[in-house]
Amino acid sequence: MLFIVFGLDELSKVMLIVIGITPMLARDLEHRACEIPPEILIKAQTLGANSWTLVLRVVLPQLLSRLLTSLRLLLGSAWLFLISAEAISSTAGLGYRIFLVRRYMAMDVIILTSCGSRCWPG
Repeated sequence: MLFIVFGLDELSKVMLIVIGITPMLARDLEHRACEIPPEILIKAQTLGANSWTLVLRVVLPQLLSRLLTSLRLLLGSAWLFLISAEAISSTAGLGYRIFLVRRYMAMDVIILTSCGSRCWPG
């Protein structure tokens, strides 16, 4: 459906990655937010913090380290979504090359194009 809504351009591939990763990222950050001790929130409210101050100065700093860790762990899933998006609607990229080799059984195509000039100088 993404390719019908967003077309066959790069936007559909990016949206596939975003839609595929966002639920896992949101669940992980929600779990980390629930681990924040309620005493810290009560102390901030006692010192006069309103809702926005509480979010920006207490909760957000607690979530930033987990956000970076979650993004690092989700790069593998993002890579799989990218390869599947390229396999569906692309004329270049790793996913396209994998399905091209599978279709024609031409291993020299993927080996030579992935190595390029690094493997054989000249």
